[in-house]
Amino acid sequence: MVRFACPLCAAMVQMPDDQVGRRRPCPECGERILVSAPETTPQPVLVDTLPPPQELPPPTTVEEETVSLDPPAPPPVRERSSLRLVQVATCPFCSTRMRIPPDTPSPQFQCPSCHQVFTVAGSTSSPATRPPPPPPPGLRGLTVLGVVVLILALATTAAWGLPRALTWIQTLQAQQETIPNQAASEDNNPPEDTTGPRAPPEGASQAPRENPTPPPQPPPVSPEAVHQTLVSLTDPMAPAPDSKDWADASRYAVQQGPLRVRVEDLSARADQVQIHLQVENESTDRTMQFQKWSTAQGVQAPALSSDLASSY
Repeated sequence: MVRFACPLCAAMVQMPDDQVGRRRPCPECGERILVSAPETTPQPVLVDTLPPPQELPPPTTVEEETVSLDPPAPPPVRERSSLRLVQVATCPFCSTRMRIPPDTPSPQFQCPSCHQVFTVAGSTSSPATRPPPPPPPGLRGLTVLGVVVLILALATTAAWGLPRALTWIQTLQAQQETIPNQAASEDNNPPEDTTGPRAPPEGASQAPRENPTPPPQPPPVSPEAVHQTLVSLTDPMAPAPDSKDWADASRYAVQQGPLRVRVEDLSARADQVQIHLQVENESTDRTMQFQKWSTAQGVQAPALSSDLASSY
């Protein structure tokens, strides 16, 4: 008979040996399952069950006895090898307690009461048959590891520093060969005297010298436009000026090149004015505000250019 567990409902199924390799319905769930050959598992070990605990007799009166003053004899000393540890296990099916000897080679046991097979933890093998733990790494292993690391460090240093050392030696040799050659060439070719004017060779015609053309200067700026605008602010009868008119200040250029100035805002107070200007060139677009009040008749174009140059 082949006994195995159903993979779906986990019920224990028994089939004849001639049904191995065929599919038969499970008597519990009805699923057709494959009857597989029994695995070679160790045979369960039959163990003795523990007797049920006995009730203690009722306490009785202790009669007086004479006690000897002699010390009692020591119990007999048993050898260490004669002691055997007995493991107590409980059946998970019927809760029957049983003794399991420690020298049992199989971890599976059959309960003598319900005849079910179960596995007891901690009884896979006896202490004498367990393999010894691996020895810790000793001094020899550490020494070998240190030698390997030292060899790798030396190889890395040599691979990195040897080409640099060869290049440095070749550079020194080239410099030593170049110095004598330079000294010999200086002895053969003395330096020419360049302190005095050199005369042109005979028969050579001198080309006429051309005077360099000075760069074109920008036209002068007339300050009447700005001056008249400022003066008109102080006159309440004058029409309102256009504050977006340009005043050409390219004559008063600074480090960034020619500038252009545009009047953004003009404020008047009695005989004084306040000017807000927009200054632009090829790389700068900046608004500068002149908060100082001054008389309109004292503001001239040269004065504006000097303020721009110092403020810029």
